[in-house]
Amino acid sequence: MLAAFVSTPAPKDPLSVLEVGDRPEPEVPDGWTTIEVKAASLNHNDLFSLRGVGLPAE
Repeated sequence: MLAAFVSTPAPKDPLSVLEVGDRPEPEVPDGWTTIEVKAASLNHNDLFSLRGVGLPAE
C-alpha cells in the first residue's frame, strides 16, 4: 500500500524526513476492518512528532 512515513525524527527540518512509498498491507485482527483513505493532512501534533517532541530517543 502507498503510505507516508518517517524513519527518524528531524527536529530542525521535520518535513525533510517525510517519505512516500510502498509499505506492507497491515494485518487485520478478527472483528476489525480496513478502510480506503482518499486524503489526509498534517496538523501541529504531527509536526511536533516529526520533530521528536514527546517521543523516546530510540
